[in-house]
Amino acid sequence: MTRKFDFLVIGSGVAGMSYALKVARANKGKVAIVCKTTLEESNTSKAQGGIASVTNMLVDNFDKHIEDTMIAGDWISDRDAVEQVVRNAPEQIMELVNWGVNFDRNENGEFDLHREGGHSEFRILHHKDSTGAEIQRSLVKRIQQHPNIDVFENYFAIEIITQHHLGQ
Repeated sequence: MTRKFDFLVIGSGVAGMSYALKVARANKGKVAIVCKTTLEESNTSKAQGGIASVTNMLVDNFDKHIEDTMIAGDWISDRDAVEQVVRNAPEQIMELVNWGVNFDRNENGEFDLHREGGHSEFRILHHKDSTGAEIQRSLVKRIQQHPNIDVFENYFAIEIITQHHLGQ
């Protein structure tokens, strides 16, 4: 049986599922997600810690977050990559929230931020002690609801034949 898709995502972690949702939402075409077990099974679901992002610009800023990240990485991190991730984090956090991720909030309804690791400010968002499972739950729900995304569970990607391989 031949199946044709515009996008192929191998694995069901946060990166692949986020990408699938973004291209499907943009009506760029049909997306196939191939999972070696189930859509719910990934390293994302096992992550207990939180996600670092500048969310309170009154006390935090991107330069501080970049500096903290460079120090924690003993200055061997690619600074351009760190800057891109840090500066885009708030937008990506809001996308996760829009997809249904329930980060913990304080009594005022604001994110319940923590300070952990090498961070000099309170910028860690979390969901109890199971942030990864919460993100996975939300993304799986959205994936299953999207008409332009097909999921193939219990499949292995062994060889991918593309138009290039067919001489097209």
